[in-house]
Amino acid sequence: MLLEERDRTGRISWGRFAARRVLRLYPALLATLLLAWGLMLIGSAIGYGSLLGFLSQALFFHNDYVVAADMQPAIPFGTSVLWSLAVEAHFYLLFPILVLLARSDARLTWAIVALLVAARIWRFGRVADFGADDWAIYISTDTRVDSILWGAFLPSQSDAISFVGSFQAGCSAPGWWSLRQCWRRLLPRSLIERSS
Repeated sequence: MLLEERDRTGRISWGRFAARRVLRLYPALLATLLLAWGLMLIGSAIGYGSLLGFLSQALFFHNDYVVAADMQPAIPFGTSVLWSLAVEAHFYLLFPILVLLARSDARLTWAIVALLVAARIWRFGRVADFGADDWAIYISTDTRVDSILWGAFLPSQSDAISFVGSFQAGCSAPGWWSLRQCWRRLLPRSLIERSS
């Protein structure tokens, strides 16, 4: 939807985009939090809570809180998976900026590819140079953003082609030979063409 809006108007309404995300995520999140925290507070669920623990989950910074709390968050048992919503929310804050700055599908593709490579290098650096533990690497936005970027890669291709369709369109040689002969058909066109 972001790409369609950018292509149609040359702009992106960050407010409308954020509102759509909040309306999609927040009702289920709040229902889950109210149920889990309510059950914990009346003693029907395991856990101990703090205001900071609740706010970290409700305001999408739970992954940062867990890392800072050294993996001892004060939250109801079973709700620790909400770190992934924090990663998603952080992505939704920044991706519209990338879409606007790129200004074309080709530039957006290259920006996403560069970020995918950078995230891998950064993840390795956090472990090798900064001694980050496995859990911190697993739940931190800066080391998990590539998971969502992969999902953004394909929709960023307005003229993407399918692998199956490319073989049906004349790349019918078997195995690796077909890949070698038809590599240009297998790549999204915006990776081959010059940026506009």
